[in-house]
Amino acid sequence: MLDGLIQASTSDPGVTLASKKMAYKLVSRALVAGDTSVLDEVIGDTYLQHNPEMADGKDGLLAWFGAYIGAGNVISYTKIHAVLGQGDFVLVVSEGLYGPSPGVATAFYDMFRVNLSDGMIVEHWDVIAAIPPSEDHANTNGMFSGFPDYVQPELFA
Repeated sequence: MLDGLIQASTSDPGVTLASKKMAYKLVSRALVAGDTSVLDEVIGDTYLQHNPEMADGKDGLLAWFGAYIGAGNVISYTKIHAVLGQGDFVLVVSEGLYGPSPGVATAFYDMFRVNLSDGMIVEHWDVIAAIPPSEDHANTNGMFSGFPDYVQPELFA
């Protein structure tokens, strides 16, 4: 099913880098390091959420995290594998733990749209998938192979 084609609003390398910086900042500080104070620096006044379990806005995001963790679940991002983007769209590929404590190995694919007028993140889509044990894989590729050198934190500082 395809809802229609969406294109990045620009292919300008400077805009792409600025968008990647914002997405990396959100994932590395809020989701890997657990510093939710960064949300005010990266999420705009309008924040559309496409995860059906989360309400729109920063408050909706924080409420979901509080309820999810409060119910004895774990969401822990441990490593960022790739930051890919063009213009105002950025995909951050990460891994960590998710689900009832102690959590299971999980792949997180988070896509963000950045508002070009103020540089803030205004929209989010995600896919969260359990990582099966390697002996259950039908191939030897893994869920994160093929991303060498796609995360260069020095670019995002």
